Amino acid sequence: MSIIQLLHTCFRSILRNRMRSLLTSLGVIIGIGSVIIMVAMGEGSQRTIETQMTMMGTNLLQIQYRRPSSRSGQQIYLRRNAFTRNDLDKLRDESSFTAAVSGLVQTNNVNVAGGEGNTQVTVQGVEPDYAVIRNWKINTGVFFDEDDLFLRNRVAVLGHTTAKNLFGDADIAVSGQIRIGTVYFTVIGLLESKGAGMNGNDQDDIIMVPLDTAMTRLNNSRNINMIFISVARKEYMGLHRKRRK
Repeated sequence: MSIIQLLHTCFRSILRNRMRSLLTSLGVIIGIGSVIIMVAMGEGSQRTIETQMTMMGTNLLQIQYRRPSSRSGQQIYLRRNAFTRNDLDKLRDESSFTAAVSGLVQTNNVNVAGGEGNTQVTVQGVEPDYAVIRNWKINTGVFFDEDDLFLRNRVAVLGHTTAKNLFGDADIAVSGQIRIGTVYFTVIGLLESKGAGMNGNDQDDIIMVPLDTAMTRLNNSRNINMIFISVARKEYMGLHRKRRK
């Protein structure tokens, strides 16, 4: 049987069983389409997660102090207080795998007033390296530097949402004055918008001030809640986990 005759027989069989052929074709189309959609959704979700992870920081390590815990009925005090400036400086001086280090002092739901409104917002006391560690970029103005840290200057960098809530228009926030609690600060920078984080929270609803300013002028405490580290190279992340074991 020639190819032409074979094709003619196939088409004739299809025409005789139109409904069966239609349903078979529809099943194949739906199956292939479903696979394509599932693959596309998987790749899209993976890209979204990778983007959000990159926004959180590059080769990021977070160090937290342990609270007192009990074991076998005995109370074991692993550490009485949080980290101090001495711990932070020692880690920075003695670590050979770090590209950037920053302490973090965070207070949630702080009352803040601006030129056009007031709000409750998360205030973070951080060091200049924090912007590098967490991939924060400045949209307008500047991030505070080591001099601001050393002099405990009352300067602040705002997220886009916070700036809009306090000034009505985020673009006019830089050089404006805000009051955090009872302390006045000058806005020197506006952060680029990051949108919602992996937990759904608005990452742009935030205020950052120099770490030592937050410790002395806002919290009146020597304690540092957390230390953030950007590891110099990705392979050192695995090395760190092996050493902990």
